[in-house]
Parts: sequence; C-alpha cells; structure tokens
Amino acid sequence: MKTSDSLAVQAPFTPEQEKILAAWTAYYPYPIMGLIEALRQVQEWHGCIRPADEEHLEKLFKTTRARVHEVATFFPYFTQRPTGRYRIGLCRGLSCALAGSKASAQCLERALGVKEGQVTPDGRFSFEEMECLGACDHAPAMIVNEELKGKASEENIRRLISDPEAYQPSLESSLHGDDACVLTKHFSNPGLHQLEVYRKLGGYDGLKRALELGRPALIEEVKKSNLRGLGGAGFPTGGKWTTVPPEDKVPGPRYVVANFDESEPGCFKDRVLGERAPHQLIEGLLIASYAIGAKEAFIFIRGEYRSQYRVLQAALREAESAGLVGGNILGKGFSCSVRLMRGAGAYISGLDTALLETMEGKKAWPRQPPPFPTVSGLMGRPTVVNNVETLSMLPHIAIKGGEWFAKLGAAKSGGTGVYSVSGHVERPGVYEFPMGTPLRRILEAAGGVREGRKLKAVIPGGASTLVLRADEIDVPMDFDSLRGVGSFLGAGGVMVLDETVNMAEVAHNIERFLSHESCGQCTPCREGSEWTVRILERMLEGRGRDDDAATLQRVGENITGKVICALGDTVGMVTRAFMKKFPEDFSARKE
Repeated sequence: MKTSDSLAVQAPFTPEQEKILAAWTAYYPYPIMGLIEALRQVQEWHGCIRPADEEHLEKLFKTTRARVHEVATFFPYFTQRPTGRYRIGLCRGLSCALAGSKASAQCLERALGVKEGQVTPDGRFSFEEMECLGACDHAPAMIVNEELKGKASEENIRRLISDPEAYQPSLESSLHGDDACVLTKHFSNPGLHQLEVYRKLGGYDGLKRALELGRPALIEEVKKSNLRGLGGAGFPTGGKWTTVPPEDKVPGPRYVVANFDESEPGCFKDRVLGERAPHQLIEGLLIASYAIGAKEAFIFIRGEYRSQYRVLQAALREAESAGLVGGNILGKGFSCSVRLMRGAGAYISGLDTALLETMEGKKAWPRQPPPFPTVSGLMGRPTVVNNVETLSMLPHIAIKGGEWFAKLGAAKSGGTGVYSVSGHVERPGVYEFPMGTPLRRILEAAGGVREGRKLKAVIPGGASTLVLRADEIDVPMDFDSLRGVGSFLGAGGVMVLDETVNMAEVAHNIERFLSHESCGQCTPCREGSEWTVRILERMLEGRGRDDDAATLQRVGENITGKVICALGDTVGMVTRAFMKKFPEDFSARKE
C-alpha cells in the first residue's frame, strides 16, 4: 500500500485538526519553529505520537521523518505509548522527595490500581514520576495534564481521582520581602496581572522612559546597574547586550528570548513572577528588544507551567490591544511583536543554546561556543537570551536609574534577588531581599528549620549548586560571595536540609535527576552520570565497596571540564562536594 493510501485509511487528523496544525507552520518567523507546538497538539489529541502522526508532520513541515522522530522521542512530554485522559505527574525532585514523594507514589498506585507508567483499564488515568515541576513550595507536587494541582497528600489524591474536573486546590505561596523589594512590591494586589491595575501602579512607564533615553543611554544605565543574569550564569546583562553586533555590520533580524524554562530543582521564583506580574515581564522584554534593535521577541515557557502560559497569553492580548506590543509602540516609532512558545519537559532546554535548538524544532543538544548566541543564535541570527527575573528588573532600572539599582545590592551584584526557599523550612515560598543579604537572614524569614530541628546543610542556588554546611550560612547571597566559599548563587533556589537527612541520599537524588536530564551528546556526561547513580544506589542498598568514594571522586574528575555544557560539569562536581563536606554519610555500607 502506498504511503498516501495508508494516510487516507488511517485519517490521523480531522479537517479541523489539520487546520490547527497548519497554523503552527505560519505562527513563527520560520515554519520549523512550530514543530514542538504541533507535536504537543498531537500528544494531547491522541495521547501519544504515532508513526502516522510523524509522517503527517514530516510533510506538513517539509522536513525529514528523522527530524520529527528525534524530537518526538527526545522530549519527555511526548510518548509513543498511550497515556490516560488525565495524565498525572508526581514530582520526585529533591524538595518533593524530602516531603514524602515516595509515599505519594505508593498512594497513587493504590488509588488507581496501576503501577507508575501504566494506564487505568478505563483509559481515564495514568501517572508517572517526573523531575522537578517548579512547585517546590507545594511539595510533594503533582500536576494533571501539565496543570499544577498542589500537594500530593493522600486526601488530595483521593479528591483528585474522585472528580478531576472539580478538584481545585489552594495554590497560595508564601511571599516575603523587605522595604527594598523591587519585583514583588505590589504582589499583595490580586489584580496585578491585569493591564489596568499594572498601569495604575506605574506599569509601562519604564518602557516609555527607555524609549526616551535612546539605545546607547539605556544600555549604559543597565551597565551601571550591575544587573547580572539571574537565571544562573550571573553574566552582566548590559555587557551581554554590547556583544550583539551593530546593525550596520550585521543587518537583518535579531531577537530577544525570555527564558521561562525554569526546571532546576529548588527553583520556582519565575513561576510566581510570571503568574503574578506578567506585564512586568513583557515590559522588560520590550525594553531589552529595544536596546538591541530587535523587532521580534519570544517567551519560551516550560510546558508544565500551563496556567502561567494562559496568564501570559491574556496579558499579551491586553498589551497588543493597548498598542504596547506590535507596531509604533507608544507612538515612538519602535515596533516589536512577542510570541509564546512552550517546552516539552526537558531540563536541558533551559540552557541558552539548547533552548534555541528546541525553538528551532530540534532536540535540545547544547551548541559548542563560539559563536555565542548574541552573534549567532536563533536561526543563526544575533539573539539575546535573558531570564524572567532579569528582564523583570529592567522597567525599574529604566525609571530610577542604574546607580539607584546598583546601590540596593552588593558591590558587583546590583539590586535585589528573588529567592525560592524550600525543603525543611516552616514557610516555603518566594523571598525578595537585596543582593548580599546573609543566607541566615533569608532562612529566618522562612521561619527557620522545621519543627525546631537542627540545620545540617543548605544548597544555596538550586540543585546544581554546591552544598554549604550549617556553619557557612552567614555568607552574603550574591554571585561573588558564594563563589568565595566554593558554591554559586545559581538561580537562587535555596534548599534547606535538616539533621535527619543523609547526604548520600541527597547526592543520589540530584545525580539521578542530572542523569535523567543529560541530553546524551557528551560521552563523559552520558556515561559518567549513570555510573555515579549506580555507585550511589549500591552504597545506599548496603552493597558498598571500600573504594566507592575514590571511584566517585575519579569519575567526577573525568567529567568536569570535558563536556560542552554546565550540566555535565555539575554531574562531576555535586557528589564530590557532598563527600568532601559530609564524608561520614559516604562511608562504605555493607550488608
């Protein structure tokens, strides 16, 4: 039977569905950029990606079957086996593991009558354990069809399964900031996500001021502010912008991408910033676009943030209707469109070059620089990738100036930081403090260690940053101070560990995450991460060997510095850091 006859018999899509898929070939500047979203639609319609689906998309996007298949099999959201109508995801990241995700998984198995990865006989439910869902403040967190459903307690699981459509949990997060807070200042206002409320509070005045300043003066203000990349790298924002080649030397399109793919275990601040103040992000994105001469910008948001995606959609519609996005913005001759794009469950997509590969309809394999994205980024064009928190700071810098912002923070880290605090604290949540605030002060704001127990350790910037002992928490929380004590600020994901925790178990949880999320491009990372996990599992099962610690040390040394991206370096560093500071937890365990 010919392929065309086979497609006709299978009729993989209705005429209406074909129109929706075809629309994704026209939504972005380049047709292939719509492939990820088209695959997402197919997954939602069919519950999996079938061979006939891949064949249809191959023709629709005028690409190869191999290209479609590699994307469909790389990203965890896409499956080749059917999932339930209600696809439940249970987080097993570190904060959720500390809160009892293993017991929640057992509860789900009992309630559904199926094992993890299986579908109930009626086809209604399936459940899978997933890596960090960006909801550590609701640990152990669960989602249904990428919609956050809060804490996976036994009662909540029962209510969810009883009536999944009616189940609406409370998703309030603890919020705290001192008098110097910048981004969360108006978060107590429930209508802040609406354009009318945002503008009454000064919203889009920063954009107006930026357009009045002009590009050179705007970039200079951002450089004076000491604003650094708040997604983990800490690179000076103004400095990054200046590496974009001038338009007279490299004419043609240039882009700005808001990195909203927050997938680092322990980090959820962007989720809160995006849902509470979407216009703050959009305004900052427009300011960055103006600064580098971009007429098109994108917000790349992780797929598991479905409600935040809807909030951003609504905010963009408001901004477009008000003439704040599109042509001749504020009558100043500046034009810029903004489009949304969703990821598909891969942590590695949060790395700038892997993010760009994802946007181009490819598997998320990081690129080996140079060139850097600011020279050759999205579709080979100059591209600035900035984090949500970084972009959200820009309106405030434009209004009050770089010197004001710089004075709020530390010597080389201006402004404030928004910290995600989770783990063994009384009040997990989002906390905003000036850069350089001691870590101890942040822990005190979160109520201290739960139930009056003793602090054992803190991971200061997300799972990929190196652990601190309890006697090291007076360190200022800024990029340079944390480097001075052998760790990193990262994305500000503060994870608190009390005296009950065994650090070998923590290391195993983090290394398992990194192994699962390794893209597989670099052999040292791909193989070394699996070896590390296997050795730690053997130790935890009581089958340890006398040379395990030495082997872990050697494996780590053979990965660090021999890979393309920071994920592999993290694989090599994390367990070594735990062993160095808590050797007693890694002594050989034998039955």
